[in-house]
Amino acid sequence: MSGPSPVASVPEERIVHDDREVDALVLGDLSDFFNPFLRHFAREALRCGGEVRVVPPSGTVVGLYLYHPVEREGSVFTRDRRIAAAFRPSPGEAAVYADFDLAPGAEPFTIFGGSTSEGTPPHRYSHAVRLAAPSDRPAMTQLFREVYGEVDARWIDSAPGSREFALVVSVGPELAGVGWVTLADTAGRLHSLTVHPRYRRTGVGSDLVHARVAWLRENGVPEAISEIDDRNVASRRIAEAGGFVPRGRIFRSPRS
Repeated sequence: MSGPSPVASVPEERIVHDDREVDALVLGDLSDFFNPFLRHFAREALRCGGEVRVVPPSGTVVGLYLYHPVEREGSVFTRDRRIAAAFRPSPGEAAVYADFDLAPGAEPFTIFGGSTSEGTPPHRYSHAVRLAAPSDRPAMTQLFREVYGEVDARWIDSAPGSREFALVVSVGPELAGVGWVTLADTAGRLHSLTVHPRYRRTGVGSDLVHARVAWLRENGVPEAISEIDDRNVASRRIAEAGGFVPRGRIFRSPRS
């Protein structure tokens, strides 16, 4: 009778301390969807006081671990379930995102993909959408905290930046919604769509999806992905209305 390989058989890991080490990593094929973004993810984790670990300590990386201590979230990128299962964020409890369901009650997220070409469905905007400015950061932080609870504002400080951008909708003096875009060469990722409860079902979310797709197209990015919780029916419908289709799945596994 065979079972999963013991954790002890997983190759030794190494902690990555700074951007110079990130740049020097030789990354293998770790993901169907996120390979273009991995160095950026690692730099962002370090910038926000998180952990970056790799397996093995030298040579081609076959496992990349990221952990954020404030939001208590981890991500593991690997083709090897043994390596994914061995991820133990430190310190304490965390949820882990991976290609594998690593614990009972793992929550599935669908990876949607779509073209940013002019052939995407037409959209009539209900609100003006603009690129976020540094002056929007306090309002963005407040919105995220109202919707999600504890949020590390250092993530928000990355917009606008060289890789992370946020598009926003304001209604009068109030920030009604935010949607983020990550750029990695010719790859784009839409993430963290957040609409204030008062402005849901008013077209804010749909406007932000279409505006981000148009923004990527204008910046020469032909394709984009977006990971959406399977329970988030509203966001799934918005993505599908924007021409996105399911491409695969990842899982958020609880840890204790």
